[in-house]
Amino acid sequence: MGANGSGKTTLLKLIAGIYAPTSGVFEKKAKSVVCSTGVFGLEPDATGYENIILSNIIRGADYKTTQDMIPNISEFTGLNDFLDLPLRIYSQGMQARLAFSSAVATNPNILLMDEFFSQEILNFKKSQKKFLKSWMLLYFNFCIT
Repeated sequence: MGANGSGKTTLLKLIAGIYAPTSGVFEKKAKSVVCSTGVFGLEPDATGYENIILSNIIRGADYKTTQDMIPNISEFTGLNDFLDLPLRIYSQGMQARLAFSSAVATNPNILLMDEFFSQEILNFKKSQKKFLKSWMLLYFNFCIT
């Protein structure tokens, strides 16, 4: 947590490998994912299916693996009836569920989320809430030298 403009998002993007450090060295030994509503890999004019494919290919998954993930992502999000529709008609909560579910489908070692949770995403079904709680145990230990 920190004040607006303090660099939280920049730090997450550095950890995710989206940004390179301007000086010094940053090392990580795990694959990571930034999952943030409407920011990483989501295209408003593409369908839910297309966004799943696009966001997971951006994260390094191949097309076949991504296709195999779709039924699980569809079931987990509860968006089965909406995946053929463009993302621009989704509510923010629906977009957040799609982004989160696509990100965790790649089995990251670290899941980075920037201002991600809205009340709508917290209204997941009981089984999804259990899954979400298992991810809330993320611990950051930064050593700045």
